[in-house]
Amino acid sequence: ATPVMLSQQGGVEKLPESYEKKITSFYEGMGRATAQRHGHNPAVFAAMVDRQAGLVVEGVTLLPKEKILTLTDVDAAKKYGNPPVPLLSEGTYASLDAVVAMVGGPGATVAVLKPTGFEEVARFLTSIAPFLLTMGMVFGYLEFKTPGLWIFGALAAVCFLLFFFGQYVSGLSGYGPILLFLIGIILIGVEIFVLPGLLLPVLTGILLLIAAFLFAMANHPASGNPVPSLAELRGPLLRLFFSIGLALGVIGLLARSLPHVGFARQIELATIKGAPAMLRPEASASLVRLGDVGVSESLLRPSGMARFGGHRVDVVSEGDFIAPQTPVRVTGIEGIRVVVRAV
Repeated sequence: ATPVMLSQQGGVEKLPESYEKKITSFYEGMGRATAQRHGHNPAVFAAMVDRQAGLVVEGVTLLPKEKILTLTDVDAAKKYGNPPVPLLSEGTYASLDAVVAMVGGPGATVAVLKPTGFEEVARFLTSIAPFLLTMGMVFGYLEFKTPGLWIFGALAAVCFLLFFFGQYVSGLSGYGPILLFLIGIILIGVEIFVLPGLLLPVLTGILLLIAAFLFAMANHPASGNPVPSLAELRGPLLRLFFSIGLALGVIGLLARSLPHVGFARQIELATIKGAPAMLRPEASASLVRLGDVGVSESLLRPSGMARFGGHRVDVVSEGDFIAPQTPVRVTGIEGIRVVVRAV
């Protein structure tokens, strides 16, 4: 085919004359070498690339200059010369079996390659990869809001494992993204359980999670470079942004509706450990008033336990992690929820 240059707007730009001559000469030479190697007429290939070539065979002008050659199957099968030789095609056949019989002879067989079961599963998982990421993020948020229940954490892990499994089996990903993901999760766990408030582990962990998702969805670079180029990351970036946006939307709806759903209240109560689990929700909230000062008895991330006078109460921080034995003040009472802030 004759070379063209695509513009950034999607159209075709006119090549500079010197560049057009050089690149046309290159492709014409490549086509001519291929034709000679396989016993075809080099002039046919030149006419497909260079509009100045034209095509004359046995004194018959098949294509005037200033036009690019396009052949039908009938044109390509016409024979010229002595002995007669097809212009390009050895013939047109109505079925694959006829082609096989012509190329391989009467005893030829056809081996049909079909996707395996794992490949079919991987293809499906790859097609729903953005939604697996979305559900993994949503379940992770629910686990964060209901620490100790673990069911949402398990569901988040299943979604992420299915995401990486699909990318790995389909050949888009190796072990590297999975390793980055695990390191990111470990760093976030260090921030939550070991060094709350440091921020550096959780920020590094989030960056590693993003890198893991992007590298898992990116094709292996053709150059052999382990780091994909920006062009190769464009599609994965769009899918990741879609997943994050959808997850934020779902989380926003959950944050508004869950406090008013009876089932969600039962889940929240199920995360309370010790004697306060026996308290009725109304009684737990009625033990404190706005402005009361107490002490956190557990890590608030953001929910946990605090003691006010002689009572232990289920509380939730305003969003920050609060270490155990930190003085806290009640800043809000929302139904059964007692909101506190570190003093």
